[in-house]
Amino acid sequence: MLSNSYMRCGGRSFSGEDSELYTTVVAAYLEGLLCRGANVKFFSEGGRSRSGKLLQPKIGLLGMVVDPILRGIVEDAYIVPVSIYYDGVMETESYVRELLGSAKRKESLIGVLGQGKHLLAMPRSRYGNIHVRFAPGFSARSYIENYTALQRQSSVHRANFDPQSSASEKGILLKALAYHVLEEINRVSSVTPTALVGTVLLCTQGRGIGRRALISKVEWLRGEVVRSGGHMSRFYDFPGELTAEVVDSALGVLGNLVQTFTGLVEPVYCVAPGMSFELSYYRNLCVHVFIHQAIVTAVLHRAVQRQPNVRRVERTSIMSDVRFLSRLLKREFVFSGAATPNSSVRPQAVAGEQHWGQENSTALMRNFESALELLVSEGVIEFCDEGGAISLEQYCQAQDMGGYDHWNKHFTFLCSLVWPLIDAWLRHHFCIYSVTAL
Repeated sequence: MLSNSYMRCGGRSFSGEDSELYTTVVAAYLEGLLCRGANVKFFSEGGRSRSGKLLQPKIGLLGMVVDPILRGIVEDAYIVPVSIYYDGVMETESYVRELLGSAKRKESLIGVLGQGKHLLAMPRSRYGNIHVRFAPGFSARSYIENYTALQRQSSVHRANFDPQSSASEKGILLKALAYHVLEEINRVSSVTPTALVGTVLLCTQGRGIGRRALISKVEWLRGEVVRSGGHMSRFYDFPGELTAEVVDSALGVLGNLVQTFTGLVEPVYCVAPGMSFELSYYRNLCVHVFIHQAIVTAVLHRAVQRQPNVRRVERTSIMSDVRFLSRLLKREFVFSGAATPNSSVRPQAVAGEQHWGQENSTALMRNFESALELLVSEGVIEFCDEGGAISLEQYCQAQDMGGYDHWNKHFTFLCSLVWPLIDAWLRHHFCIYSVTAL
């Protein structure tokens, strides 16, 4: 039975001179709350994301929840992953400064009062809505028992896997559990109207887009999110006329991030000068829905660039590149271990920060096959025969017509999602090669 006690654990650091004492006190206090059946809330990422994507998980507080269960002091705890997203975020400007290297400003009472005064002066619709979605809760003890059994069965070297007596194996369990929680958060997260509009504007690559075209592309992107297993926050089956209202609302929330040109046949919108970085925060709210497909399309594009006359490519020949990009982006995204976008997440198929062993290879293959199925259903690719070779005939014909954008708009969209991330990695590592030369 749950008591009325409640604890909120924020992003307090466990480092410093008094870290050992602080950690011991918090662990003891948390253990006492769990013994009483209290509700405990904490942020598994350690704080709010500055990029719009899920952060890599912190396992400190999660370990304090699991430890008394392993020791038999607490019978069980039920974990309920929660996704919280906002139509508009006040701090995008400060987020950009922090991502570029500026120090995070410390919170203060004066700052809180100043923000409160600022909010009260704003129209109620200025920042839109807050979207909260709950994933199904699950038993921590059941997860521990299932994961332990699977580890013992799947590997000879882990036949005696015991997170209760081994600190290293407990760490493996905690990391798997942490990524499972983040996967569940990703699975139920809502794609907001501002995310749709921001993504469409950034995909225009600096060009303006008319109002009717913007509404049409937002409606198309909404359908692709749902088709790929994502969730929409406000509208599912609304007709195009209501999509226009949603687009207008999103443009109002985005404010000065979008530049509007009037006096023409219809309003034309584009990313405001210098605001691409801030607008990318909203695009990142939906990238995780398409990341597996985007990785495959980037690899296919590379295959054609390397061999312009190739007309087919074997699945096995592109797997090494898919694996490379997945490793490259493992700190950027929490990859799903599910076989299909809508299937439940299983503890043995956790990807991300873990070592790239048999489990991750299995999850990678599932994600790869799932992405191929979605790309086939979208008409992006075709299979040559029952053997599964991927046909590139359409792509090569489009190249002859002037570029890949003559082929399939979904392919173009997917590439535009992942190329900036690859390019940022190349710039970070001082690589002189362009993305198209990969």
